[in-house]
Amino acid sequence: MDNHWYHKVITFGAILLLCLSFLVSCDVKADSICEAYRPLHSTYGLTGYHATSLCSCSSCHLSGVWKGTPTSCATCHSGTRPPAIGKTVQHIPSSAECSTCHTTTVFSNATMVHNATTSPPGGCATCHNGAFTSQGAIGKPRDHPATTLSCDACHSTSNWNGARFSHIGVVVGTCATCHNGTNATGLPSNHIPTGAASCDTCHKAGFASFAGGVYTHIGTETCENCHVGNYLGASPKPAVHPTTPSNCGNCHSITGWPCRTGALELKRKLKVMLSSM
Repeated sequence: MDNHWYHKVITFGAILLLCLSFLVSCDVKADSICEAYRPLHSTYGLTGYHATSLCSCSSCHLSGVWKGTPTSCATCHSGTRPPAIGKTVQHIPSSAECSTCHTTTVFSNATMVHNATTSPPGGCATCHNGAFTSQGAIGKPRDHPATTLSCDACHSTSNWNGARFSHIGVVVGTCATCHNGTNATGLPSNHIPTGAASCDTCHKAGFASFAGGVYTHIGTETCENCHVGNYLGASPKPAVHPTTPSNCGNCHSITGWPCRTGALELKRKLKVMLSSM
């Protein structure tokens, strides 16, 4: 009884090896026949790695079947037709055809093509969120100004540098959230003292530039705190100014340096007073 089963096992094994040999020979035969037709592959649009002997015929023509072989990148490179590799788990989210960014020579060093299909307006953060840095899609750095706007509100798709921040939607009085000297330009050392006033109290020129800011005098300031020659835009007394210990506001208006009404009489009195000292 045992001898009977032993012969059956040997017979089954021999048949199995024969079948495997047949299948291998089919692939080898397919490869050898296909190689003879490789020069004609250019007719079918095969280029790069696909048109070289490094890519065996059986890699695409599975089980020796030539007819019906897929011709689109994603059909083969889907992860279901080895040895053609599919997208890795680190691949950026994209439904675009492989050839949009990759070449047929090598998958690595692909160049992302930003267009309406691969990167629709407002969709930047789908890739530029810090999860795909290894694939070249960097996210916001730690010192990026705080914003919920999409990247393309300020940046172009060709270069991160040269961005112009859009202040649309910025809440009034929150300038210092970014303009603190770390995330964005803050107060220079020679800026006039403003206390807790927000940047947009004076800088209102469409937020395109700090230049052109106009200080709004509320009438209770001490003039000499700014008009001493140490601060931007706050001119001091000129060299030809009459000698006087008085506060600027005694003669000048907060709307301009020309003497206000009654100042000339005050000057005359001061001149008499000073000459008698």
